[in-house]
Amino acid sequence: MKYGFQIVDFKGIVAKVVEEMNPIAQAAKLTLSFETDGSESYLARLDAGKITQVVSNLIDNAMRYTPHGSIRVQLQHKPSAGSILLTIADTGVGIDTGTLKRLFQKFSKWSNG
Repeated sequence: MKYGFQIVDFKGIVAKVVEEMNPIAQAAKLTLSFETDGSESYLARLDAGKITQVVSNLIDNAMRYTPHGSIRVQLQHKPSAGSILLTIADTGVGIDTGTLKRLFQKFSKWSNG
Protein backbone atom coordinates (compact mmCIF):
# COMPACT_ATOMS: atom_id res chain seq x y z
CA MET A 1 0.00 0.00 0.00
CA LYS A 2 1.34 3.41 -0.92
CA TYR A 3 0.70 6.52 1.08
CA GLY A 4 0.61 10.13 -0.10
CA PHE A 5 1.38 12.11 3.03
CA GLN A 6 0.61 15.83 2.98
CA ILE A 7 -0.07 18.53 5.53
CA VAL A 8 -3.86 18.89 5.51
CA ASP A 9 -6.67 20.24 7.67
CA PHE A 10 -7.94 17.19 9.56
CA LYS A 11 -10.95 19.16 10.81
CA GLY A 12 -12.01 19.80 7.21
CA ILE A 13 -11.78 16.10 6.37
CA VAL A 14 -13.83 15.03 9.39
CA ALA A 15 -16.41 17.79 8.86
CA LYS A 16 -16.90 16.72 5.23
CA VAL A 17 -17.35 13.04 6.17
CA VAL A 18 -19.90 13.97 8.87
CA GLU A 19 -21.75 16.22 6.42
CA GLU A 20 -21.86 13.45 3.80
CA MET A 21 -23.05 10.84 6.32
CA ASN A 22 -25.65 13.03 8.04
CA PRO A 23 -28.47 12.18 5.59
CA ILE A 24 -27.86 8.46 6.20
CA ALA A 25 -27.95 9.03 9.97
CA GLN A 26 -31.13 11.09 9.70
CA ALA A 27 -32.79 8.39 7.58
CA ALA A 28 -31.97 5.93 10.37
CA LYS A 29 -33.39 8.41 12.93
CA LEU A 30 -29.96 8.93 14.49
CA THR A 31 -28.39 12.21 15.53
CA LEU A 32 -24.88 12.70 14.12
CA SER A 33 -22.97 15.64 15.57
CA PHE A 34 -19.48 17.08 15.16
CA GLU A 35 -17.65 19.15 17.79
CA THR A 36 -14.16 20.54 18.24
CA ASP A 37 -12.35 21.95 21.23
CA GLY A 38 -12.16 25.32 19.45
CA SER A 39 -8.49 25.13 18.48
CA GLU A 40 -7.56 27.24 15.48
CA SER A 41 -5.53 24.59 13.69
CA TYR A 42 -5.99 20.90 13.11
CA LEU A 43 -3.20 20.54 10.58
CA ALA A 44 -1.72 17.06 10.35
CA ARG A 45 0.61 15.15 8.06
CA LEU A 46 -1.49 12.31 6.65
CA ASP A 47 -2.84 10.62 3.56
CA ALA A 48 -6.12 12.49 3.05
CA GLY A 49 -7.78 9.75 0.99
CA LYS A 50 -6.95 6.96 3.38
CA ILE A 51 -7.84 8.90 6.55
CA THR A 52 -11.15 9.91 4.94
CA GLN A 53 -11.88 6.22 4.41
CA VAL A 54 -10.94 5.39 8.02
CA VAL A 55 -13.14 8.15 9.49
CA SER A 56 -16.00 7.14 7.19
CA ASN A 57 -15.69 3.48 8.23
CA LEU A 58 -15.64 4.34 11.93
CA ILE A 59 -18.76 6.50 11.67
CA ASP A 60 -20.46 3.88 9.48
CA ASN A 61 -19.74 1.20 12.11
CA ALA A 62 -21.08 3.46 14.86
CA MET A 63 -24.31 3.93 12.89
CA ARG A 64 -24.59 0.22 12.09
CA TYR A 65 -24.46 -0.77 15.77
CA THR A 66 -26.61 2.08 17.08
CA PRO A 67 -30.27 1.19 16.57
CA HIS A 68 -31.42 4.49 18.12
CA GLY A 69 -29.80 7.48 19.73
CA SER A 70 -26.76 9.41 18.63
CA ILE A 71 -23.20 9.40 17.33
CA ARG A 72 -20.91 12.19 18.52
CA VAL A 73 -17.71 12.96 16.61
CA GLN A 74 -15.14 15.13 18.41
CA LEU A 75 -11.72 16.56 17.61
CA GLN A 76 -9.27 17.73 20.24
CA HIS A 77 -5.93 19.33 19.50
CA LYS A 78 -3.23 18.06 21.87
CA PRO A 79 -0.28 20.38 21.21
CA SER A 80 1.76 19.10 24.16
CA ALA A 81 1.62 15.59 22.68
CA GLY A 82 1.93 16.82 19.09
CA SER A 83 -1.30 15.08 18.18
CA ILE A 84 -4.97 15.42 17.35
CA LEU A 85 -7.47 13.14 19.08
CA LEU A 86 -10.50 11.94 17.12
CA THR A 87 -13.27 10.48 19.27
CA ILE A 88 -16.37 8.78 17.92
CA ALA A 89 -18.87 7.90 20.65
CA ASP A 90 -22.28 6.35 20.17
CA THR A 91 -25.24 5.13 22.18
CA GLY A 92 -25.12 1.72 20.52
CA VAL A 93 -24.78 -1.78 21.88
CA GLY A 94 -21.04 -1.59 22.58
CA ILE A 95 -18.41 -4.30 22.28
CA ASP A 96 -18.29 -7.16 24.77
CA THR A 97 -15.13 -7.53 26.88
CA GLY A 98 -13.93 -10.74 25.19
CA THR A 99 -14.12 -9.21 21.73
CA LEU A 100 -12.53 -5.97 22.89
CA LYS A 101 -9.37 -7.84 23.95
CA ARG A 102 -8.74 -9.09 20.42
CA LEU A 103 -10.24 -6.22 18.42
CA PHE A 104 -6.97 -4.74 17.18
CA GLN A 105 -5.15 -7.99 16.55
CA LYS A 106 -4.18 -8.75 12.98
CA PHE A 107 -6.85 -10.64 10.99
CA SER A 108 -9.39 -10.23 13.77
CA LYS A 109 -13.03 -9.42 13.08
CA TRP A 110 -15.94 -9.04 15.45
CA SER A 111 -19.65 -9.32 15.17
CA ASN A 112 -22.29 -8.48 17.67
CA GLY A 113 -24.54 -11.49 17.32
